[in-house]
Amino acid sequence: MHKHLEIGFGQIRLPLPDGVLLAGYGAVRPLSKVHDPLYVQCVALRHGAEIHALFVYDLLAVDSLIIDQAEKLIRRQHPHAGVLLFSAIHTHSAPAGVLQTDHGLLEAARFFAGKADPSLAGQMAKCALEAFEEALDDCGDFSSWQSYSHTGRFASLRTQEKAEYLSDFYTIEIEKSNARDLIVLMSNHPTVLDASNTEASADLVWGMRSCLQEAGYDQVVVLNGPCGDLSTRYTRKGAQFEEARRIGKVGAFAVLDGLCHRKPLEFDCSAPVVQTEFILKADQPQPVEQIEEQMKDVKHQLNAVAADPMANPLILRAVRNELEACQAALAKSKSLAGVESVTVPSTIWKWSDQVFVTIPGELFSSLIHEDGLENVHFLCYTNGYILYLPDREACQRKIYEAMASPLAPGESERLLSMILSSIESMQSK
Repeated sequence: MHKHLEIGFGQIRLPLPDGVLLAGYGAVRPLSKVHDPLYVQCVALRHGAEIHALFVYDLLAVDSLIIDQAEKLIRRQHPHAGVLLFSAIHTHSAPAGVLQTDHGLLEAARFFAGKADPSLAGQMAKCALEAFEEALDDCGDFSSWQSYSHTGRFASLRTQEKAEYLSDFYTIEIEKSNARDLIVLMSNHPTVLDASNTEASADLVWGMRSCLQEAGYDQVVVLNGPCGDLSTRYTRKGAQFEEARRIGKVGAFAVLDGLCHRKPLEFDCSAPVVQTEFILKADQPQPVEQIEEQMKDVKHQLNAVAADPMANPLILRAVRNELEACQAALAKSKSLAGVESVTVPSTIWKWSDQVFVTIPGELFSSLIHEDGLENVHFLCYTNGYILYLPDREACQRKIYEAMASPLAPGESERLLSMILSSIESMQSK
């Protein structure tokens, strides 16, 4: 048991009002029905009057449109609230309109994120308050363990069909007198479904959570890590809910296997935490006219390949990827005009020998395999959303993810270097 430290879990179902659109997959689309409920989950740590909390939304992303309203509501009701972290699982089958697309970096993302709807975002923010209060009511003494596990056949590198990828899972198991809960950090675009789906769903995360709950756990909180270059593109066999369940089961079994070798995890109420901002250079996009000319050529090529019944499917996919890259470049050229820098807020929190770092976007997995990052866990899609943080190679190849990124080439690597320096500074104190 952790002396004088309590933990609690809360979960509130998100509203899906009539007429709501779904975000993701290149275009918003009307909601037809709900396949599985969408939630905001809360994990609260209480030490006396001090309370810290993590919120995880079953949404594409979260930014100031929800976060500012939620923080205001929570701190008004609970003045002793400390660090508040807001994250999203990045499902592409959840409500549009909850991101700030009226201006700023995401203005050009309106076509897939929807027009900003402050009223809907306000409803989502109220759900966070309700989940927070439910978590406080649930707070109690606990024991905790941690585990690492790995598996194949879960995620794949999005641009390398033949490459095998070994997915990592970091899991925290919480036992209380009345419940067994899990916090699972995975790295994968949770997009087994595709643009034809019009049902609300947590997609792959639903598959994982349902399997782990069937294994006897109560709340299962899934966080998404560095997966800007990862998805189920080459591990899925279809785009149906059965397939989301199947791949979710692969991940769930890896988590359960790791828990067979769990080790104690000590929570320290005085753990050092740094909330900071990193300033990165913005990319200098191509002129609109130049991109539009490129798009004409790519569309002509795509039409020719698509009309050929003998065309290689891999070539068709490659040309479609090139068109997506052009579309991303066009959107970026409009939203980044005159922008010289991008602010990246980050929270760095050290617990025992583990360090947790929040990233407001889609960090490439290739960036985290550096010396000094062995016990560092990146919580992506957290406290904001600035789209992709690609590696230098992706920028050189001008793939879709790099063309959509607001960052200049090499800036993601520089961010990781600054984060590592901050961690080293924390550890030396």
